[in-house]
Amino acid sequence: MALTKTHNRMIEGASFNVLDYGAVGDGVADDTAAIQAAIDAARASGTFTSVYFPQGTYLISTTLIADRVSLQGQLGQSVLKSNGLGVNDFIIECGASLSYGTARPTIENLYIDCNSQCNGLNIYVRHHNVINCYIENADATASTKGIKLERNTQLVENCHISNCGFGIYLDGVTGATVAATSILNNHISDCTTAGIFTNEALMLLIEGNVIQTCGTEIIIKGTTGIDFDAVSILNNYFEDQTGPKTEFILLDPLNANDIEQITISGNSFYSGNISGMVAIRANLVEVMNITNNFFRAVPYCVAVTTNSGDTSGTFEGNALSTNVTSAFDVSDAQTTAAMRKFRFGKNKNFNAKVSGTGTISSGNATLTVTHGLDITPEKILVSYYDATDAVVNTSGVLFTQNIGATTFDITRDTAAANNAKVSYVALFGEF
Repeated sequence: MALTKTHNRMIEGASFNVLDYGAVGDGVADDTAAIQAAIDAARASGTFTSVYFPQGTYLISTTLIADRVSLQGQLGQSVLKSNGLGVNDFIIECGASLSYGTARPTIENLYIDCNSQCNGLNIYVRHHNVINCYIENADATASTKGIKLERNTQLVENCHISNCGFGIYLDGVTGATVAATSILNNHISDCTTAGIFTNEALMLLIEGNVIQTCGTEIIIKGTTGIDFDAVSILNNYFEDQTGPKTEFILLDPLNANDIEQITISGNSFYSGNISGMVAIRANLVEVMNITNNFFRAVPYCVAVTTNSGDTSGTFEGNALSTNVTSAFDVSDAQTTAAMRKFRFGKNKNFNAKVSGTGTISSGNATLTVTHGLDITPEKILVSYYDATDAVVNTSGVLFTQNIGATTFDITRDTAAANNAKVSYVALFGEF
C-alpha cells in the first residue's frame, strides 16, 4: 500500500495525494486545477517527491506542468483523460531540470487517455522515466504523439501505446541532442505514421518491444550535420498483416550524413503486404551488423544504399522464409563497391541460388558470368556439359575467380582450341 498524505492521516515523507487538493476522480468533475495544485505543492516542498493518483478517472482540460516531481498511480486504474484539450496540447509536460542529485523523475502506472483530442506526454528534460503507462487515443491526425522526448538519457519501459500518429517521438531539433535513450519492452500498435520515430540517433537502444500495424514500425530519420552512432535494435517483434507499406525499419540520416554503427539482431519480422523489412540509406555506413533475425513473408530482408566509403560488419545467422527473393538488396554500383568488406555468413533457409550455362569460346580461357544474386556468392559449382546436359570429359580443369556481388569468372587452366560448354550454380546461405 502506498504511503500518502490524506485528509485524515498525514505521514512524513509520503507522496502528495491529489485528493487532498480537491481532485475527485469521478470522470465528471474537471480535476485540472486540483492536480496542478498538488504538483505545485510537491515541487515547492524542497525535496524530490511524488504526486499520487488513487484509482479514478481525472478529467484534464489544460496541460499539467509536472516539473521536478514523479507522478504515480495504480496500474490501469488511475486514468487521466483529456477534456477539451487541442491537437497541439499535451496532457502532461515535464521540462525543468532537477537539482536533487541523481534522482530521476518517473511517470508510472498512469493511464493517459487522449480522448481523440490531443497528445499524451511531452518530456523535454534529461534523466526521466516513463514506466508501466497506458497511452492511447491521440487525435487521429498523423502528427500526434503518444510520448514526445526532447532530451537525452530517457527511459520508456513496459508501456502500452496505441492509436496515435507517432507512438514514441524523439525530437532532437527543437530541443538538444537526443542521446543515451532506451525504449524497452513496450507494446506499440496502430500508430498512423510510426511506432517509434527519431530525427537523431546516438546511443539509442530499442529492445524487447512488440510493434504492430503502424505506418512504419521504426523510422530513424536524419537531421543535417548529425550522424547516427551506436544504434541497437534488439529482440523486438514486428508484425503487420494488413499493409501495404514499404518497410518495417527505415534508417535514413540524409545523404550528407553517416551511420557509424548499427546493430539489428534477434528480431522477428512477420508481414502480410509489405515490400521489405529494413531499408538503410546513408552517405556512409561504417559498421553494420544484422544477425540472428527471423524474416518471414517478404520480397527482401535488407536494402542498402550508400554514397561512399567501405562498410564492415556481418549478415549472418538469420533465418529466412523460403519465399524471400532477395535477402540483401544492394541498389547500385557505388553501394556494391562499399560492401566489399562486408561479411555474409550462414543464414538458414535462405534460397538465394542462381544457375545457368555458358560457353568459353575457342582460344579463350575465361567466361564472365553476371549472376544476379546482388550479393557475393559463398559457393559456386561449375562443370562441363554437352547439349543434352550430360557431363562430358572435356580437357582442362575448371575453377572460379574474381567472384563479386554481380559477376564471377569461370576459367579453365588452358585455352583450348574448341568451345567449352559449362554449367554453374551460384549459392548464398545454407543449402
